[in-house]
Amino acid sequence: MPTECVQDGGRCGALYSVWMNGTFPDEEEVANVTACTASYTGDCCSHPMDIQIKNCSSFLVYNLAAVTTCPKRYCFGSEMPCPKGETSLNGFSPGCKYEPCLPANYKNIDQWERSVGNKNGGQICDNVLEPGWYRPVSKAGREMPTSCPENGLKCGTTYPIWMNGTEIPCPLGETSNNNFTPGCEFDPCQSINYDTLKDEVKRSSNYTLLAGDEPTDDSRLKSGWYRVDSSTGNDIVTESVKMYQCGTIYPLWMNGTLPDEHDKTVDRKVCRSGPNGNICVEDYNMKVRNCGKYWKCTPIEKSKISSTVHTSPPTYDEAMQNGKKKSEAIKTH
Repeated sequence: MPTECVQDGGRCGALYSVWMNGTFPDEEEVANVTACTASYTGDCCSHPMDIQIKNCSSFLVYNLAAVTTCPKRYCFGSEMPCPKGETSLNGFSPGCKYEPCLPANYKNIDQWERSVGNKNGGQICDNVLEPGWYRPVSKAGREMPTSCPENGLKCGTTYPIWMNGTEIPCPLGETSNNNFTPGCEFDPCQSINYDTLKDEVKRSSNYTLLAGDEPTDDSRLKSGWYRVDSSTGNDIVTESVKMYQCGTIYPLWMNGTLPDEHDKTVDRKVCRSGPNGNICVEDYNMKVRNCGKYWKCTPIEKSKISSTVHTSPPTYDEAMQNGKKKSEAIKTH
């Protein structure tokens, strides 16, 4: 059960989301805690209820009470099913990736005439074949021949195509040293594998939260890889940032160095700035990849009421002025 407010409710499949205001007990211990209801009104703890939790070593059990109003339900977990056409070890995030073996991603080919044993050369031509993944399901055979159909005039066509080699291109979203099997692995630098945070200029470490500003909240981000594209800079900050910077109350900054391109994916710690000059109230795990001209970062393991931050050579005002000039230039052409 989540131990932080499910901001604004409307999650966990109900309008009112119930979370646990307390801590998990030690092994074999029972804890009495408060279950709070998060509402779309912004109230994080309306209609508090007493519940119990038992730590059974390898799992938790909850002694729950029936809710008194609807639609309301208890929240458990934070991951989501993989999108259609993607999969992971358990079918849920994180780690979802495109999978050609899923029925949604391939078409069946059921034509016995494609058999290399069919010596009746014809005029069948695959110039109308749509690019993509195909699964042969014919009873005549389901594997592409790996030796030359000499003299052609087989497979129902004049010019039969065969497979010269055993390796195949890496699936979409994966790469290897030569972009072929073996050794294909998930590549966060491919556009299918990341989302872009574009023109969020208030993430600049030079931007101070102003009176009347709505603080940025990264609990809206889903787990996954992100590329930053902003006129204020694209690199995550590697030095401590004071509270109320980056358009939020509690900025996040990376405690470590940015990796080189040859380092591939590296593990780093993200720190949350706090009051009284405390530069690292809490730290969380994240991953970073140097993609050459830009970086990719994963969000922290849990959503926090805070904003990821990125370096910013120009100030916020300078960025706004540059953006205005670009806009005016576009209008004049």
